Amino acid sequence: MQNINTNQQVETASLKKSRKKIVVIIILLLLSFVGIIALVAMILFPFVRILSGAAQTTVSPKYAVIEEAIKVSNNVDYISPSIAFDDSFASAAISWDQDNDNGDAAIFLRSSNDGKIWSDWYETILFYKNNQTRYGEILFFPASSRYIQVKAAPDEHAPKDITIQKITINIFPETKIPLTAKIINSLAGKFKIIQALAQTAGTDVKIIPRAEWGANEDWRFCTSWDASKDTCAAKSPDPKWLPEIYPVKKFIIHHTAGDSHNKIDPKEAIRNVYRWHAIIIEGGWGDIGYNYIIDQQGNIYEGRFGGDGVQSGHTFNGPYCKRIGTAGQDATPCGVSKGDVEIGYQMNAGTVGIAVLGNFNTEVANEKVKAAIAKLINLKSQTAQINTNDTADWNVPIKVKSPDGMEPGIVESAIRDSGALLTGKNLSFDFDFTDPAKPLAVIHGLPTIISHRDVDRTSCPGDNFYPQLEEIRRLAINPTTEYEAKFESSTLPAAMYVSKADSGEIKIRNTGSRSWLKADVDLRIFDNGRKPSLFKDGPWNDPAGKFSFAEAEVKPQELASFKVPLLAPQYAGMYKHEFALFKTTDNTEIFGSAFDREMRVDETHQGEFVSSSLRAAVKTVWRPTMKLTFKNTGFATWSKNTVLEIYDPTGTPGAFKSKTQNGYTASKLGATIKSGENAVFTLKLTPPQTPGTYKQIFKLKDGDKEIWLGRSEVSIMTRVDK
Repeated sequence: MQNINTNQQVETASLKKSRKKIVVIIILLLLSFVGIIALVAMILFPFVRILSGAAQTTVSPKYAVIEEAIKVSNNVDYISPSIAFDDSFASAAISWDQDNDNGDAAIFLRSSNDGKIWSDWYETILFYKNNQTRYGEILFFPASSRYIQVKAAPDEHAPKDITIQKITINIFPETKIPLTAKIINSLAGKFKIIQALAQTAGTDVKIIPRAEWGANEDWRFCTSWDASKDTCAAKSPDPKWLPEIYPVKKFIIHHTAGDSHNKIDPKEAIRNVYRWHAIIIEGGWGDIGYNYIIDQQGNIYEGRFGGDGVQSGHTFNGPYCKRIGTAGQDATPCGVSKGDVEIGYQMNAGTVGIAVLGNFNTEVANEKVKAAIAKLINLKSQTAQINTNDTADWNVPIKVKSPDGMEPGIVESAIRDSGALLTGKNLSFDFDFTDPAKPLAVIHGLPTIISHRDVDRTSCPGDNFYPQLEEIRRLAINPTTEYEAKFESSTLPAAMYVSKADSGEIKIRNTGSRSWLKADVDLRIFDNGRKPSLFKDGPWNDPAGKFSFAEAEVKPQELASFKVPLLAPQYAGMYKHEFALFKTTDNTEIFGSAFDREMRVDETHQGEFVSSSLRAAVKTVWRPTMKLTFKNTGFATWSKNTVLEIYDPTGTPGAFKSKTQNGYTASKLGATIKSGENAVFTLKLTPPQTPGTYKQIFKLKDGDKEIWLGRSEVSIMTRVDK
């Protein structure tokens, strides 16, 4: 019994020790866990506000000024000394003063990290003018640059001697982000992407909001900036740049230029652009000048605050200054205070400015960039209810500054003279002065999607991107690739005879990702301007044809074959067909399928005037013989009953009479004329008895069929003297 109790005591003591060990282990684990949490918290704490988007690192620009007056001419460029900065940078912007009346200088920048090996020269985009001051758009350079140089040259399109001064170079020091912050930002970015996907389900366009790229919204209300403290010195309750909403009519595409291989974080790049526009240009606009920005990965960022239709500041055309008070004084600056008129075209009203971070003078836009532009425009065009494939007239407001009391006629004349800004871009336009207080420039023929260079004196968005605009326009119609097609070949006749039937075969390739069934797709034919076709034949079951392809199914990259019967209209001439494939389920046009063909319709009875033997001048007493020669150029034989009719311009029988004349009929052929043969009519004429110059208009008729002579009128002029 005692042994049993002893054993139990031993077991109980052992169990207590084991429990103590477990408790100790649990406590140690808890302490370790708490320690890890504390350590993570210590690491995370400085970046909590970054994760929340509540604050971003603010980078103060540093600047250098070249005060001296610099002359550049057609033969002499200016290159500045190397300018060193204490901080490394990957973006910079420049402003300079220049005489308004002598063209615009072309300004280039290049950078280096050691002052020895330099980047390429990058031309700055002339972004804005304010009196004598020009502002270039921000440029991006290789990372860790510390030196910069400026080159100035006259504009290659209008080289003139130019004097510039007060060249101000603003650099934006690089933001140094610790490794831990990079990891945290990466994780936060992934989390935000998941959030964005959840919030934008049902749409393929993800727009990164201002808060996510770090827009400091205080800047929109800043009316005075303290450069020494790098902070806002005074704020207004209202935004400095009040939003104005206009119906969207055009999309204008830009590039930022500089080094396309720059490693700067796109969000940092956008913040630098925001700072340049909102704080620095012209004392600060109060916001970024673009409506949207797109990076090289195809990410789309919200730009100007205010939503769809808000006027931004991406395209500037003007000011044009008409000398009136300073007429004849070219050395005197032009300006309203001196009695002159200033005119500017408000091309930002009703346009959406889309800037791509990159340089398309040296690179081409990649597929991600093109797809992002197209999807964004497709979405916003639907919101604005405009056709991306349109060339509708564009009413551009004109901003006029003139001295008080100036006569309206003088102001209108100055506005008309300012049209030189538009003719310089080969734009077709008229002026609308219906409301003299709100004159308009009505620009004709511009597509809905255009580039900066189409409306302003700039190379933006680069020589390599400009040819890609047509592809962007096509993609914007249908950014998805499920239904896509491309014209392959046609055996339709190039010419037909009036009222005659013919046919041909059209082949179109399925370039989309989805197979076509016969019931899903049809081919439709229209006259020019998508009007009902004039070539409708009996077998057509619809005014547009709605032809099915011959194959049972057309898989991706296979050809669909369409047999098309045609019946030519009854009038000769040139006709334009428009063809397109449509989805039968919803009657929407299949992207890329549209093409057009011109067809000539000839008369079956057709000829051409060859010659006349009648002299250019005759006398009233003469009885000249006139031989008229015509060639049968049609395929039908002219019968022997073919007659020559002669009219005067009033529609009455010709003033010259022949012995065989019977009303309009002057002569009968009397023999058949086959295709390719000549017909000769010989007439003994009696001239009119009143001197003067007379026109004789000739027509040939075979029965009730007029023979088409290749032009609307065949005639000769003859002078009759006493």
